Amino acid sequence: MNQIFNLEKNAQQIELINLCANNLNLEIGTIICVSGEQGFGKSHLLNILEKELGSKVPHALIAQSQCLAPIGNFKLAQIQPLLPIIQVIEQLATNKESSPEKKFAISTGMTVLASLPIAGELFYAFKEISKDYKQLKSEKQAKKENTSTDVVKDYFNVISLIAEKTPLLILIDDIHWSDIQTIQLINLFAQNINKSKVTLVLTFRQSVLQSSASPMLTFIDEYSKNNNEIIFVQLEPFSLKQIHSVCSRQFVDYKPNKEFEEWLLSRTHGIPAVVLEYCNFFRNHNPFNENGSLSENFYNSDFVPASLHAAFAQNLEILTEEERNTLSVCSSEGVEFTVSIVSNLLNSDFLTTIKKLRALQNKTGVILSIGTKIRYGIKTTVYRFTQGFYHSYFQKSLEYEEHIALQTQITALLKQKYEEAENEEVKQHIAPFLAAHSAESGDNETAKQALLACAEAAEKYGDTDSVLAAYKDYQEIIQNSQTPNDKEDTENLAFQELIRKSLAQNPNLLDSVSKLEEDDFSKIISKAVNFNDVRKVLVSEYLKDKFTVVADLAQSYLEKKDADLDDSQKSQLYSIASKARFDSGNILDAANLCSTALDLAYNCKDSAALCFALNTKALIEFKKGGYHSAHQFIVKSAKEAVKMPIELRLLTIANIAIIMKENKDKDNRRYAETARRLCYELNFREFADVLTDF
Repeated sequence: MNQIFNLEKNAQQIELINLCANNLNLEIGTIICVSGEQGFGKSHLLNILEKELGSKVPHALIAQSQCLAPIGNFKLAQIQPLLPIIQVIEQLATNKESSPEKKFAISTGMTVLASLPIAGELFYAFKEISKDYKQLKSEKQAKKENTSTDVVKDYFNVISLIAEKTPLLILIDDIHWSDIQTIQLINLFAQNINKSKVTLVLTFRQSVLQSSASPMLTFIDEYSKNNNEIIFVQLEPFSLKQIHSVCSRQFVDYKPNKEFEEWLLSRTHGIPAVVLEYCNFFRNHNPFNENGSLSENFYNSDFVPASLHAAFAQNLEILTEEERNTLSVCSSEGVEFTVSIVSNLLNSDFLTTIKKLRALQNKTGVILSIGTKIRYGIKTTVYRFTQGFYHSYFQKSLEYEEHIALQTQITALLKQKYEEAENEEVKQHIAPFLAAHSAESGDNETAKQALLACAEAAEKYGDTDSVLAAYKDYQEIIQNSQTPNDKEDTENLAFQELIRKSLAQNPNLLDSVSKLEEDDFSKIISKAVNFNDVRKVLVSEYLKDKFTVVADLAQSYLEKKDADLDDSQKSQLYSIASKARFDSGNILDAANLCSTALDLAYNCKDSAALCFALNTKALIEFKKGGYHSAHQFIVKSAKEAVKMPIELRLLTIANIAIIMKENKDKDNRRYAETARRLCYELNFREFADVLTDF
């Protein structure tokens, strides 16, 4: 049916092929971000690049992977970090056709690989290429576990090490579904673009980036504006000329018909996959007279399908009922599906299942084999739907009872594999899929247990973001569950302990806590060990204007941890709570809290705590109309700030400018200018823009 893989290369594709070939030969680090909505040919482009560059740069290593699309409401990538990178390394490691030079390049990364968290496919890939695996693995376990950030750096080092020996091209499809760690790795390559010898091509859908708050969005925002080294490509719809070319290739003995081509452009908006789907329809429902003109009933609504799905549905007339049912069953596993699972769902043996799927691939082009992969702890042939709307169509064709029954079967199969797995890495690989399918089937108990297993594995490797993502999914299941049980309290406590431990090991990732609901945030922060971590979270939330939340949490923490805090720490927390109450409009509580902060600061003789408390006190007095008193406190703060870090000096000088402006003091401009200079030194440009009004 779909002939997209037989299309001739267009100018945009040829330009990208030549660019990649040139940079691979010159060993120049390159990142190309390709944007295109569904049906614009992103996957097709990567397939072309893989094929063409394999022949143009035969000495280069090339690997392609795809970020997993969600199953139901589960974003698998978020609880299965670095999976596209792991798949890339697996491909490189298990490619038996590699030349000796390529194999040597890959083997140079083996020692580093042995120190990484090995999950899913990579575990098996490594077994195939390393006879010393067990020894290396035991050495790894004897070492202290890495944090998430360390692991990202280690994967960066492994890939860079391989690229040192031979040019390396990595193609990643659907990066909009990616996890935070994969984006951190891509960011490392961007930061080291002048030293890197890796060429990365990433495809994404802008609409998904924005609607799903993808971590890739931050990367694009940062590099798309003022960076000439990261290349951004927007896939364009077909022009009228290209549609003419498509028609010439799709229809036998095609006689050029401008009216038809213009109609096709208007109806499809030039979206390549939609153009091809209509062409498929018209190959079976000839719209032309013998002389090449359009038939008289062409514009009849009964003849022309009203939409893409209508055209696709009519194209399915060539399929038997059994073939349609087979594709619907395949869709229940996901955009990618395996012979091992589908054969069980069809109650068929592997050979019969493969024959059916191969016949459907050849007959329709709706599905495509992507080769042998490791899935759920075993080697199996993996297929995928070639377009997202194909998968969506067949998935929606299932009745509710069919959907639940199939998801229940998949859950049972994965649960059995999970329980029988003797290796922890295999269990870690299965757990996210088990969580997703069990949630879809309505088996909430299995879903929650699988999510807890995901969180435990993530915490082991210091992956705070995945722990938080698993907990968020867990909370959603509880909220949607109509039959709560006693286990939930125990599971909740287990999750909170995992988050607390993960945060304690990874203070640099504490901003992730803001993803939690406020009540969960409160429970976790009240158990936090490190005062500096707590303060950082509170300040982060304050900068998001969550004033009441910050004040409540600071005071709650003070009550529960009073015996563990010294006077300096207490003073700082009281000051933060005071400033938060002040900004929420509660001046009376702010004043009381600030008085306590000042008493504690004077008692412990901590200049930093005192400086911050005096600044807060000055603003409170100023707000109450006590300009003289405010001036006295800000002068005291200035005396302390002289020997303080630049941030406290900026805070004090800015407050001096604010108070003096209201007093119509002519020196306020001088202080405002000083504050502006400090803003630029600290890269607080937005603050500097605000101060231009002084």
